[in-house]
Amino acid sequence: MEKKSKIQISLATISLFIGSFSSELFTFALGMYVLKVYKSSILFSLIIFIGPLFSFILSPFIGHLVDSFNHKKIVVLAQIASVLVLLLGSYSLIIGNKTYFPIVIIIMSGLLEICDSFQTTAYKASTTGVVLKADQQRLIALEQSVSIISSLLGPIAGGSLFSAIPVVSFFIIDIIGEIVALILMALLDFNLSGVATTGEQHKKKTVLLDFKEALSFIKGDKLLESMAFFAMFANFSLASINVGIPYVLVTLFNTKSTIFGIIQALSAVGMLAASLLWSVKQIKKNLTSMTGVFGLLVTLTFFLFCLPLFTKINMSFTYGVSMLLLGMSVTSINMPVSIYIRTKVPFDIQGRINVFFNSTINILTPFGTALFGVLFNKVSPIILFAITGVILLILSVSMLLMGHSQTEAAAD
Repeated sequence: MEKKSKIQISLATISLFIGSFSSELFTFALGMYVLKVYKSSILFSLIIFIGPLFSFILSPFIGHLVDSFNHKKIVVLAQIASVLVLLLGSYSLIIGNKTYFPIVIIIMSGLLEICDSFQTTAYKASTTGVVLKADQQRLIALEQSVSIISSLLGPIAGGSLFSAIPVVSFFIIDIIGEIVALILMALLDFNLSGVATTGEQHKKKTVLLDFKEALSFIKGDKLLESMAFFAMFANFSLASINVGIPYVLVTLFNTKSTIFGIIQALSAVGMLAASLLWSVKQIKKNLTSMTGVFGLLVTLTFFLFCLPLFTKINMSFTYGVSMLLLGMSVTSINMPVSIYIRTKVPFDIQGRINVFFNSTINILTPFGTALFGVLFNKVSPIILFAITGVILLILSVSMLLMGHSQTEAAAD
């Protein structure tokens, strides 16, 4: 059983990497194509925003279906649907009118995000069955690792290939990648540990009733509610970094593009380092306390971002260290809530809980980027970084106090 669980980890992570990398490659090329051919920042923004918006709106329906039907079948059907959407998109590009192709792009982006939401939710809701309990943390950490690697390599490979091959080739690459990922997923045993249920009871419930039940579960589990809220705010606060760091370094201080690129890359390096660390090192600390500790480190990075703006401290070095620390901390914050949801939430409600958090975080990212994009043009970066840091400090301390209370209660 242990050997098969290790094999399942390999199959799952390889499938995720191939699917994620081909999708990143495709998304980058599609964005470049839109900017080059249509020269429209609005269309480019729609491609980014429309998918998460559709996924968020449909999240109650997605969660209901995932908790009502066989997870493996949903994963397979979602992958097949992605391939069909890509085939139709490539066909439209080849024979269609370029005037109407932007509409195809928007619809295709939305449909692909919905397919991905079904696939991701059903898969995450099944990991208690895919691998043994002892391997859960390792699987989650490796999933984060391959996602980070894909997000790094996808744009690099896309930038190198975009001028060398036609855009339709990126459709073909993504189609092949999705098919390979589909085959690997189909080889997985989704009930290795024997926890899967049929979900027949959910077929008779309404989507709204199912959604209310999920919200009630979250509200009733104070630990889950606290960790999830903190993780969502921490991820939302990254939008201030995504907008603020380029604004400060490039717009205000004219930092060289090479230095700016290195500083930006250090965040991904920190994320990857943390993911690899947690794939081999078992978390022994109280999950709530761990969230609070790394929350304090994220708080520290926000205050470090302020320092060079009113002191003579070296900006490039300070921001480089801060981005490295930020990447490690945010990834480490996401670990406890992911582990808790996948191992502590009952199997028959996993789909609704997972899709709620995934869709909420996904919609917060573009919303936060738009919000901070406006704010950084009107408010001092020092004030914005400081306010975000103070809020994170308060939340981090509250998580530490909650973790301390849990430790004392366990000792009694």
